[in-house]
Amino acid sequence: MIRCLQDVVVWRLRGELWGGARCVEGHGRSVEALAVGEGVLVSGGDRRLPVGWGREVD
Repeated sequence: MIRCLQDVVVWRLRGELWGGARCVEGHGRSVEALAVGEGVLVSGGDRRLPVGWGREVD
């Protein structure tokens, strides 16, 4: 599991699949990478970050 950075807004999408990541905690603080080479939507517009950007957590 990957711990989101603060600007990742996957949780605002109510756990729906977006950019190769999905919300796996109630507040969306963690995302699960679904496919290498995709990205997660971040606040500030269309900018995307690679899957795995963030801190790995147990």
